[in-house]
Amino acid sequence: MKFIETIAILAALFISGEALQCYNCTSTKANGQVVPDSTIACEGSEVTCEDPMNACMISTIGYQIDVQGQKMSGETSSTNCAVKIGEDAACKLLEDMLTGEGSPIEDFTCSVKYCDTDLCTTGSGRAAHFSLFLGASLVTLYGVFL
Repeated sequence: MKFIETIAILAALFISGEALQCYNCTSTKANGQVVPDSTIACEGSEVTCEDPMNACMISTIGYQIDVQGQKMSGETSSTNCAVKIGEDAACKLLEDMLTGEGSPIEDFTCSVKYCDTDLCTTGSGRAAHFSLFLGASLVTLYGVFL
């Protein structure tokens, strides 16, 4: 009977998990220099992901753009909630959106990474929450086998 109670408690802990939180921030550089008007700091930008968003995505795109006859190199890094569709598919989607007919963007490059723990794009996140969960689980399991 104690074993069934333990399974029920563990199931409740898993089911009652909180929604994923991600940063919603952006950093843009033009010719290697940060563009302040196009930059949103990660600190304080936390958002709760809604269904069907199941991951935090870190995307970095590079490009060349013609601005009034002068070539400029740009790089934009963003973090936000996303549906995990795969790195290649996400880059293809970004490329299609940004380099369509009439777009001044050339030499498009892209890198996408996913993670699935709270605020995982900066190395912080659910560590403390998970440690408490793990501790409670171990205490409960230990009680089952005594």
